[in-house]
Amino acid sequence: MRIAVLDQYCGHVNQGMRCIEAITKAAGLEIDHYDVRGKGEVPKVKDYRFFLSTGGPGDPHEVESESWGKPWGSFLEELLEVNKGDEKRFAFLICHSYQMACIHWGLAEVTRRRKPAFGIYPMNRTEAGAVDPVLEGLPDPFWVIDSRDWQVVQPHVKAMDRFGAKVLAIERDRPHVRLERAAMAIRFTPEIVGTQFHPEADESSMQAYIDDPAMVEQLAGKHGLDRIEKIKENLGDLTKVQLTHTQLLPNFLRVAMSKV
Repeated sequence: MRIAVLDQYCGHVNQGMRCIEAITKAAGLEIDHYDVRGKGEVPKVKDYRFFLSTGGPGDPHEVESESWGKPWGSFLEELLEVNKGDEKRFAFLICHSYQMACIHWGLAEVTRRRKPAFGIYPMNRTEAGAVDPVLEGLPDPFWVIDSRDWQVVQPHVKAMDRFGAKVLAIERDRPHVRLERAAMAIRFTPEIVGTQFHPEADESSMQAYIDDPAMVEQLAGKHGLDRIEKIKENLGDLTKVQLTHTQLLPNFLRVAMSKV
């Protein structure tokens, strides 16, 4: 079986595709690659049963203004339409794609963070997330690699209810910070789910950054040396990033493949 991967990286060098390739290969899937932002490519929904739309840099609101935004939005609408029938299609939306879907469907506010997130952080499951199969095998809190300048906040309750969407996970509780906790995972439909964080990421993704002196200098300038040290503290714990890496996306693929 094959999976269509919708690449939102826009040529930006990253660790994400390596991780996606490893996870899909382990599930027995072969990738067909579509360069959404670079070449305006989107797959035909009828040609696949499984889709994964990646993270990427930049402003997610470009989905409303750039030439590739309309075809990608049409892809989302086609997914919904096809899934009204008996032969279901399954899609996972990561970070940038997750933000753009929330904008396209009008389900929440997507705003720039006061400070960029970069590191390893705990996430809390909601009541819906406690029973959702995509988070099966993960504790509460569970730990993720989070890297973003934007955030999904203030879910539009009426729009979410009409859509049938449920928030599955939220940002860690920080009593000393008077900011709303972002919605970090949403079950959009029974077939479509997404996360604000990077479930594909493994420890070596983060290790690659902190092993590169030029990258460490860049990260320290943007986030501070304390953030780098905090990342190092959380590496090597198999109950954190590696657990999420081995459970979350594989859970999605396992459930989706069982329904084909």
